[in-house]
Amino acid sequence: RPRFAPDGEPIYFYSSRDGHSRIWAIRPDGTGLTRITDGDKSFAFSDPSPDGTRMSTNFGGGSEIFRLDEPYAGQAPQAFPVDATGRRFAPLQWMRDGSRILGVLGGNDRGGFAWAIYRLDSKRYETLEAAQSLDGLVSLGIEGLFLGTLPGSLALYDHRTGQIRELLSVAPDALTGIRVAPDGRTIYFLRESMTSDIHLLEVLAGK
Repeated sequence: RPRFAPDGEPIYFYSSRDGHSRIWAIRPDGTGLTRITDGDKSFAFSDPSPDGTRMSTNFGGGSEIFRLDEPYAGQAPQAFPVDATGRRFAPLQWMRDGSRILGVLGGNDRGGFAWAIYRLDSKRYETLEAAQSLDGLVSLGIEGLFLGTLPGSLALYDHRTGQIRELLSVAPDALTGIRVAPDGRTIYFLRESMTSDIHLLEVLAGK
């Protein structure tokens, strides 16, 4: 999943073009391809901070935050801690204020998987208990409001009240890949439709 820098340039993505899954950057016009990370870690989903100076990322066996305004080599990235049950955190999206990160806790059988917010100041997790029935959770950019999907529908989750409200139904199709535009006024998503044909075959006895 490519990610634009907050000011629109560059675009960050991960690729194994050099034999290892690393984070790269490129300008929207296709120029300026730059390798951001190195070493033996196998990087995957990443997201730049709202001020463009840091990046949260997942890699094989863990997750971390590193600085984008310094070379990755030689840094001591900030690792995300495990929670009280030993679950690891997979960061997905920085909150707009830059002090919290939305993600998923999981990785063992003790606590299961849970949506959670990591607070950088306290280094603690806040689980979003009422949102556990939702998939693809993203912050709407308004305090306490999130978007997610239920089977066949787009839903709004209000963390302040714990309420979930259906906004749009596309049933029986599936809805995935929610994205919110930087201005917070446009929502993008994928609508997956499955169709099929019915074929009739006449079976003749004795043939």
